[in-house]
Amino acid sequence: MVKRQEKEYITFREMEHKGKTKKFAVVPLKNQEDILGIILWSGGWRSYVLEINERTHWSTGCLKQIYNFISKLKEDGISPTDELVGILPKRLWKANI
Repeated sequence: MVKRQEKEYITFREMEHKGKTKKFAVVPLKNQEDILGIILWSGGWRSYVLEINERTHWSTGCLKQIYNFISKLKEDGISPTDELVGILPKRLWKANI
């Protein structure tokens, strides 16, 4: 069995922000003007989370990249949380509390 090499299709761009925590745009490598989602601090989750723009499709590879990016924020001391709580669209946050 030949194992396929995972390709990267997204990257992260720091955005202007107010306050103590950073915000990052999740953008496709091919067109970095499109914003697929935003990684930002959620006080309710006490963690960085991904706010997904509607009508986007996410492969497991892209989700793995996002998980690794948020984990790196934590390792670098940017996030005071103990664990990644979840990756949910903003409209689902209250429904899952």
